[in-house]
Amino acid sequence: NGILGEQQIEFICKYIDFIQISYDGLPELQNKNRRLVNGRSSSSLVEQTMMSLSLRGKEFSVRSTVLPCDYIKIYEMVQDVFAKYSYAIKYHIEPIQYTGRATSIERDTQGDNDIFIKEYIRTQKMALEKFPKKKFYCTLFSYKITNISCSSITGESPVINNCGKIFPCSDRLDFKTHGIGEIHDEKIRINTVSFYEKLYCELLKTECGRCRYFSLCGGGCYSLFKRDSTGELLPEGRVMCSLLKDYWNIVFSKLCSEHEFLELCLLFEKEKEGWDIYKIKSM
Repeated sequence: NGILGEQQIEFICKYIDFIQISYDGLPELQNKNRRLVNGRSSSSLVEQTMMSLSLRGKEFSVRSTVLPCDYIKIYEMVQDVFAKYSYAIKYHIEPIQYTGRATSIERDTQGDNDIFIKEYIRTQKMALEKFPKKKFYCTLFSYKITNISCSSITGESPVINNCGKIFPCSDRLDFKTHGIGEIHDEKIRINTVSFYEKLYCELLKTECGRCRYFSLCGGGCYSLFKRDSTGELLPEGRVMCSLLKDYWNIVFSKLCSEHEFLELCLLFEKEKEGWDIYKIKSM
């Protein structure tokens, strides 16, 4: 969260390769959403850390979670951070509607999604034009075709907690059901991850597996795309699913603007010379 002293910053710059700071983009949003334990504002402390990193020439990424009521400020948030901090080279933004501090807010799902998409695309254009060496993105919109949503399926990107337990994802920390191993007596023990492969096979049988956009999300993040016991999407999962579909509808409509855009599907062809081949079919 960027609440660090100079000695800590010095240590991080020396030994840590990748730094990501949680910051909500503007002082007024940061102070509204992320106050200190004593109730005081936190923005000045986080900004001091980002400035210290920049003065040391240490690159870092900024991550913001944005409430629907603040979607309209995304453009200003990104522009402010990129302009102030020369070494803030990436800005990662995530919309939140059903988790954490968003659980108690009133929401207009489709209206909120429309605002987010409009502001996201507008901010993307600004970032490309004004800050071409920096990157603004949302992990919800993956720009590559996939058949698996995330590494929690395979356990390829493990997270280790301070007790030596190994998990497939930082959002899946229930060791009894989601643990894939542990470090004990200076040895690493890895359990089978077939449980996750089974989840994926079950997912293919749901409406997600039949969706023509499946190859753009792989079924979605298990933490964001909430599901019931049968694998079908719950209301909060449908919000994220709808957001993804609406975004790609706009993108592909622009790409195919010279043609009548009635249907999109991604056709998978068997592996050829080590590559998975996909074709986009529009009718």
